[in-house]
Order: sequence, then structure tokens, then C-alpha cells
Amino acid sequence: MREEATCSICLHLMAEPVSISCGHSYCQACILRFMGLNSSQRSQQHRETFSCPQCRAPFRKGSLRPIKQLGSLIAALREQEQEQEQELSCQEHGERLHLFCEDDGQLICWRCERDGRHKGHNTALVKDASPGYRKKLQEAVRKLRQLEEECTNQKAFTAKQIAQWKDVKGALSRSQAVRLEMPEALSLEVETECDVPELYFDLRKRLRSHQVGVTLDPETAHPELIVSQDQRQVTRGPQREGDLSPWRFMVSPCILGRQSFASGRQYFEVDVGEGTGWDERPLVVGVLLDCGVGVVSFYSGTSGSHMFTFPRASFPDALRPYLQVYPYSPLFLPSLDE
Repeated sequence: MREEATCSICLHLMAEPVSISCGHSYCQACILRFMGLNSSQRSQQHRETFSCPQCRAPFRKGSLRPIKQLGSLIAALREQEQEQEQELSCQEHGERLHLFCEDDGQLICWRCERDGRHKGHNTALVKDASPGYRKKLQEAVRKLRQLEEECTNQKAFTAKQIAQWKDVKGALSRSQAVRLEMPEALSLEVETECDVPELYFDLRKRLRSHQVGVTLDPETAHPELIVSQDQRQVTRGPQREGDLSPWRFMVSPCILGRQSFASGRQYFEVDVGEGTGWDERPLVVGVLLDCGVGVVSFYSGTSGSHMFTFPRASFPDALRPYLQVYPYSPLFLPSLDE
């Protein structure tokens, strides 16, 4: 236990332990002093990168991270050593404490083993028992470091999802206060009251001239979503255990398309079926993205009518399809041949 908590620079129990990118740990003051000495002997352009004193792996000053759990263990170890220094003999019998009772987890003398409350318990010499507990401590430290890393990644991912949700909510709020019209540059406006089939087929033809193939990205799927093997259908079911992908939605049952679009016009269709979540059930929804104009529009693939258009906006980055799945309402992305 003491070996794991000992700084390899000063050879004492670590004070304010920190870890570097390779995983080795040192006293904060020792590693900073080590970096200062090396920095004075190196050229200006190489002073930002240092080598680990143990494995020589490169690391930067910014990679230093405090290890609070190890600090607590070291504090407990110091307290234990102080108590051992004060009590090196059995208070009851006055004999040397050279045995360890594994049943009660404490040091005992040879007389404690033969009579009293420790009689018949599993005991071992202190020097023989310490290696096993040292391994347990090493495993505990490893798990604590892994848990800390997972918590840090999950915290960053949750913060990003909250920021994305605020952006979506703000866009929806602004869209309700704006009179929505078809952009003139698209020239795809259709009179929904007109009952002439030629207009419907002409609109579908013009939209499908920009059609692209879209598949689903399973790494972004909420744990309640089930993606088909061909990555074209998604359904909502019971929550499953999954990997902690930094791109996975954890708050809302959403998923992203695998493809991204940064320029031109793209059109794809989503078969929404007859499930819940729609005031009007269009069965098939067509989505038209015009990156040059900054417009996203939606069409009913069933009636051929225009459903909704977001206000114009600028798209500084590539966009990916965003789908939210309601219960009993699976979504299907038809291929270009269907």
C-alpha cells in the first residue's frame, strides 16, 4: 500500500498527489520542481513538453490532474502509520503485533490468536498478508481513476447536449413568432387547395432531383432506440445498457443521420407511418435542405403539400439529419431505389 502512495521523486508519501498523461503519479511540488529544472536546461521551443521521470513518456504541464481519492487514501495511510508508531504492542497483552486477523481486519499478537475474541479466526503474518492488500489497493485506485474519467466525459457530453437542446428550443420559439413563407429562390411553392394531379407530380419530381441517401448513426442513438442492421429504421423500446459514446443522446429519444451536408441542395424522405406524435399524419415526410439560401423545409410525401419552413439562417458548419422517435411510431428512411 505504501509503495503505491510513494512519490518516486522524493521517495516519501505523496503530498497533494497529481497524475500526468501516462498515468504515473507524483507530489505536485516534486513534479513542478522537476519541470522547472528541465525547463531551464532546454531550448525555448521544447520547454512546453517534458518526459515522465519513470517511463520517459512525453507530457505537458496542462495534463497535470489532482487525484483526490488517492489523497484521501494517503491521509488514511499517514494516520495509520502514526497510530502504528504509537501502538507497536498489544494493549491487552503487551506483546508485539506481528499477526493480521483477516476475519476482523486488525493487527493482533500471538496471545490474541490463542485466546479471546480472535480464537479460531483466519490469521497470517503481517509481511505475508500485505502483498494481497497491496494488490487490492492498486485495483481500487485503477477503478477510481477509470470512474473519474467516465464521469468527466459524461459531464462534458451532458453539457453539450443541454447547449444543443437550448439552440433547438430557441429556434422553435423564434419560428412561432415569424410568418413562414416559401423562399423565392426555391420556386417550389404549391397551392395546396388546387386539386390538379400534375402539380403534385411535378413538385415530387423537382424535389427528388435533389434526393440523397441517408442512413442512421447508431453511435448517437438514445439508449431507448433500436436501430436496424441496415441503419434505415429506428424504433423506440425499453432502455438498454450501452457504451458511453460521447455523441450519444441521453436526455431525449433522438438520433442523428450518418451523412452531413455543407453546401448545395439535398432532399430525403422519412416514412413516419401511422404512429403518434403528428397533428396531421402525412405517412411520408420530405425534408429539403438548401445550404446556400439557409432554409430547411418540410413536405408531405402523401398529399404533396408544403408543411413547414424554418426562417432563413446561416449554416457555418455542416448539418446532419436530426430525428426524434415517439412511442409506437417507428421511423424508416427509404433508399434511393424505393
